[in-house]
Amino acid sequence: MNEIIKLESIRKRFNGKEVLSGINLKIKSGERFGIFGPSGCGKTTLLRIIAGLEKPDDGRVYLRGKEVTSNKIFVPPEKRNISFIFQDLALWPHMSVKEHLEFVLSNKIRKNLKKEIERVLKIIKLTGHLNSKPEELSGGEKQRLAIGRAIAQRSDIFLLDEPLSSLDFFLKKEMKNLLLKLQKRYKLTIVYVAHDIFEIIDMCNRIAVIENGKISKIGHPRKLFKNQIMNLKV
Repeated sequence: MNEIIKLESIRKRFNGKEVLSGINLKIKSGERFGIFGPSGCGKTTLLRIIAGLEKPDDGRVYLRGKEVTSNKIFVPPEKRNISFIFQDLALWPHMSVKEHLEFVLSNKIRKNLKKEIERVLKIIKLTGHLNSKPEELSGGEKQRLAIGRAIAQRSDIFLLDEPLSSLDFFLKKEMKNLLLKLQKRYKLTIVYVAHDIFEIIDMCNRIAVIENGKISKIGHPRKLFKNQIMNLKV
């Protein structure tokens, strides 16, 4: 597998405090890569830097072998071909399910727009909610719409920021299964931010643990968290 995301010496400060300190990371194409750590450790900031929603104070970001962030170069997020699912989902309240997908797809394709919308709706199981707005959808339906909008962007990179934190156990399991199915079907590279040990184990085959703005460990989550899992099960 080739590197699809590469970070070199990423540093970021807020109000004089360094929240990311010399982050170096390589993520391979097709990986389900997790970024794990306590609240405030810099997980979301790192994800936003990859997406181009935040500029680092220093360092470089490469996507698909091309430099997109440095002291001299900055490619805006809309030109990075990345799908981002936020913790709050960031759905547009004035748009229906159909309009959410139309808005994204109209920038990608000109022909067979209706057929493509139907295809995405079938995948996310929202065929019967074509004209529903977010306030009319359940928690799981909103989640599926956010995933559908991400699919419609036709990106091979999905950045997920605590996407399941607001769901109950059963909806969370359903959404995990859907994401894993889509990842395999479309050969996606997923970068998944979470602070829940079991969620990161279910979703990721390799993770970076961030502590105090630095990567302290990289490896398979079950190996890294073996002691914690055993203690939690007692």
